[in-house]
Amino acid sequence: MLVFKSIKNGIQIVRQYWQVLAIFYILNFIFAAVLSVPMRSLLMNFFGNRLASKIIADGFNIAFFAEFISKSGESVGVIITLVTYFSVLYFFLNTFLIGGVLANYQQRDSRYSTTTFFQGCIDYFWRFFRLFLLFLLIALVLILLNLLLSGLLKLVFGEVRNESVWLKTRIGKWVFLLLLFLIANMIFDYAKILIVQHDIGTAKQALVRAFIFVRTNSGKALALYGLIFLSGIVLLIVYWLLSDFINPGSMLPLALLLCLQQLYIIARIGVKLVFYSAQLDFYQASRHNDFGDKTGMPNI
Repeated sequence: MLVFKSIKNGIQIVRQYWQVLAIFYILNFIFAAVLSVPMRSLLMNFFGNRLASKIIADGFNIAFFAEFISKSGESVGVIITLVTYFSVLYFFLNTFLIGGVLANYQQRDSRYSTTTFFQGCIDYFWRFFRLFLLFLLIALVLILLNLLLSGLLKLVFGEVRNESVWLKTRIGKWVFLLLLFLIANMIFDYAKILIVQHDIGTAKQALVRAFIFVRTNSGKALALYGLIFLSGIVLLIVYWLLSDFINPGSMLPLALLLCLQQLYIIARIGVKLVFYSAQLDFYQASRHNDFGDKTGMPNI
């Protein structure tokens, strides 16, 4: 089946161009290291060195952090501001690097090229950034749709006293909105692929062609995206179970937990890259199937 073949080929592409994964891992490591320094320092100043280390090792504890936030409001505000700035910077770097990722991935038979990677980063950044601005409009529409659905549910059901009905309607609403969000995200992924594959000059044109391609191949495209998305969920659940099983009370379990965290980060980055590599493979395969131009790049 084409969907499973694309996932298999996508994993092979990510393994073949392991240098791309290494770049993203190093970037994540640098950002995490920079942000952890002021946070750890703040915890040490508030709780003391030994207690801060225990809190960091044990993970989130709502009792400790409720007291921490209530008594360190100004310092927490500085940390939040720092995280916000770094998040914006991380987004720009991520948008910049995706062009290099796809530039290398589309050259299936070639070895990894640093020149190709950074040339792709430069060539496609502004078109990818304009795609992001269009995505913000879609996100705004989803927010307004959420408000509309909330009002409609309240109008239809009123003040629901049955907790089961209340829960089912809310879950249904959020599942519907999540599905729309994932479909939109998938279309924007294909828009990036189309820009790199065909050097489309405008983000709007790429988005329209990506929408037509996804509509033409809706079943397989959704199945492919959904399977990769579910693999990320499964990966997260496995990480939670394993990390909860390890009690970081001594040096060895703590070292194991740190290794597990790093392996999870690498795997999570791998899943993110498989989204692009598998969808790229699916797009390329769809353009050469028996349906000819019907599933190729649409002409508009």
